[in-house]
Amino acid sequence: MTCHTLKARSQPSSMNSPSNTYRLMPWFAAGAAVFLYLHLFIIPFTPIWIGGDQTVYLTNAIRMWHGEAIYRDFFHFLLPGTEMVYLSLFGIFGVRMWIPNAMLVILGVGLTWLVVAISKQVLKGWTVFLPALLLLTVAYRNMLNGTHHWFSTAAVLGAIWVVLNERTPARLVSAGALCGLATCFTTTKGIAAVAGLCAFLLIEWQRGDDQAAFLRKCVPLMVGFLTSVIAANLYFVMKAGLGAVWYSTVTFVLKYYRADVEANSWSTYLAGWPTLPPWRHLPAFASWLLIYAMLPLVYVVFLMRNRRANSPADPQVRNRLMMISIVGLALVAGAAPAPNFFRLFSISPPAFIVFVWLITEERFKRALLPPFWAFGLLLMFTEPWSNHRGWRDVLDLPSGRTAFLSKDRYNQFAWLLGHTHQGEFLFDASRLPSLYFPLDLRDPAQVTLLTTTDYTRPEQVQNLLESLENHKVRLVYWSADLDRPEDPLESGDHLGPLRAYLRGHYRVIKILGDDQIWERKDY
Repeated sequence: MTCHTLKARSQPSSMNSPSNTYRLMPWFAAGAAVFLYLHLFIIPFTPIWIGGDQTVYLTNAIRMWHGEAIYRDFFHFLLPGTEMVYLSLFGIFGVRMWIPNAMLVILGVGLTWLVVAISKQVLKGWTVFLPALLLLTVAYRNMLNGTHHWFSTAAVLGAIWVVLNERTPARLVSAGALCGLATCFTTTKGIAAVAGLCAFLLIEWQRGDDQAAFLRKCVPLMVGFLTSVIAANLYFVMKAGLGAVWYSTVTFVLKYYRADVEANSWSTYLAGWPTLPPWRHLPAFASWLLIYAMLPLVYVVFLMRNRRANSPADPQVRNRLMMISIVGLALVAGAAPAPNFFRLFSISPPAFIVFVWLITEERFKRALLPPFWAFGLLLMFTEPWSNHRGWRDVLDLPSGRTAFLSKDRYNQFAWLLGHTHQGEFLFDASRLPSLYFPLDLRDPAQVTLLTTTDYTRPEQVQNLLESLENHKVRLVYWSADLDRPEDPLESGDHLGPLRAYLRGHYRVIKILGDDQIWERKDY
């Protein structure tokens, strides 16, 4: 009786069985897809308007769809990875409103799958799903926007997964190529990731590898990285010229990017927190608190713990966690110059993995794990229904039937739908230009985004004035944020000539909230 009991106890439980984890992964992915679908679509198939930063990349892809060349015909400061994703989808399905929403579902499922795949190498049992659950419900849900941030994160996670167990030349080349792909979405993130992997290889060398072994690992990693970056961008360099690409993605970023202090500086840290009350913001507030508390503290705690000679963790697991932590710290360093919530949320996946591992190693894990499981599962089953309880209405836009959850946004698009026609030139001077993609309108200028700082260059304003005149643009959507009293001592504001041109050639015909619609006087 005792022998049988001991034998049974020595066998792994079904909960900890790797095969059981493999069987559950498709179910977990399906649950993630349903969760995201309910956030992004009104049942059965109507996409919800989400707007946000992704509209800039959708607008750029629309311009490329119409034959314009990025960097030559319009300005952008990142490499065009995000635009190419959307342009490819437009080429297959046409310009349809459901595309960015469906892409967010696919991207979210892919991210959670990668996090589970990495977690399986360092965690056991059901715990392998907890980092992915927290990523999905805490970070991804609060940043449902199809920008470069999430695409580059997926590529970085892929790079970690490829070399986590083995670092053969072929795997290192693949990891480098994935970091190069990440660079094509978010420049700093891809460079930070490959730098983090190089730093980890250096640590491995210091632990016993000879110098030749270090070079045999680092060289294929960098070859894959550089080959990927060059191959992905050679066409655009040939199309626009190396000078234009270099100015947009390097010179502009170094000289003028941080001039937009509200979005691209240290002041963005801790900005935009959900306010309490109302208490319905409590889940979002708790989510933000968790991520800001984790980054970068979770990596520091692990590295300090790992230095202890008596650490009980398996050496192989500790080495894998070391790689995840070093790359995670590199991502934090890459986001540090402008640590807004978009950037911090998007680099959180490695931190969730290390965080859950630290909890499982504590003596009080039985008390620490259940609250996080409960929080993630509570959000998983309750949050999606908010889109289906409150006010909503739909419009049949040129890009497809679309649901709106905001009356103000619905009224804005309803008015514009009745006063514009497809293919018409209109300049959207709102903080985040969002009208071109849903209404099938054309952007007449090289610059898509206007600010009252040095981020918007005088030559871009001059180009905009020429475009408004040459195309006889009928309507301008003007943001109240840009219409402030001019200060001759503030040299960063270059919009004075544009304001004067609008007053001389346009008149206000509609007020939409704090914004205005200006119509050309000679129409």
